[in-house]
Amino acid sequence: MIGRKGIGFDVKSFQLKSDIPVMVSHRCLIGVCVVVWTIVSGVSAVMPKPAERVAIDTLLDLGYVIRVLAPDPIKIKQDPRSADPFHSYTGCSTVTLISSFPAQFSVRATGTSVAAGKWDATIRPSIMARGTMEARVCVTAKELVLDKLRAGTTVKVAEVIVTVMPR
Repeated sequence: MIGRKGIGFDVKSFQLKSDIPVMVSHRCLIGVCVVVWTIVSGVSAVMPKPAERVAIDTLLDLGYVIRVLAPDPIKIKQDPRSADPFHSYTGCSTVTLISSFPAQFSVRATGTSVAAGKWDATIRPSIMARGTMEARVCVTAKELVLDKLRAGTTVKVAEVIVTVMPR
């Protein structure tokens, strides 16, 4: 009854086993047919039940997901323990790390202002299991040229890049 037809509309009339007259129309487009049952005599008929069910699996390819939640910028202050405390600054901040996989972190700091300097960054701990963890990120700057910055202002002087590797 249902076959591959071209674009078009066919109507056929036939009798069910219960002798209820039914008009069946179907529309086929690219090999997919839709069947419409119309009761001719006004008596209700039961639609045939499918003989077979097909289950379609639904998959999620999660991949590697990592979030670094840093509440505030890292503020650096003079490092009195340094051999040159007038040009050496340091500061730390706690960040929250959320990972869908066991990960290893590394950080590096890069100067972004005219103060230049030599920058270094660390993260502790640097290894985490899957889940949520807090880590401490510290930044150290040496040989900053402070006279190129305007006194009494807050200036972005560096950027910390977090690198993540699966463990």
